[in-house]
Amino acid sequence: MAERRYSLVFYAAVLVAAAATYGVYLMLQRTREANRVATAPVVVALKDMPEGATIDRTSIATMHGRCRRSPPVRSPRRIPWLAV
Repeated sequence: MAERRYSLVFYAAVLVAAAATYGVYLMLQRTREANRVATAPVVVALKDMPEGATIDRTSIATMHGRCRRSPPVRSPRRIPWLAV
């Protein structure tokens, strides 16, 4: 009888420990999401380019830069002052 009681207490303790571990995991995930820094893709120059230089794939790259708020992505056809 005592052995069965000890088994019941042991399984209950394992269940409580698993639930507590999962709760801590969820809390850490929410904290990580709240502290994530917003980034946006930005085109940057990899080397100094004089005015009028031809831009090719070796002179630019796309990186993620920190931003306060991502600007809305618009198609060039929607911008009225840009002649495409």
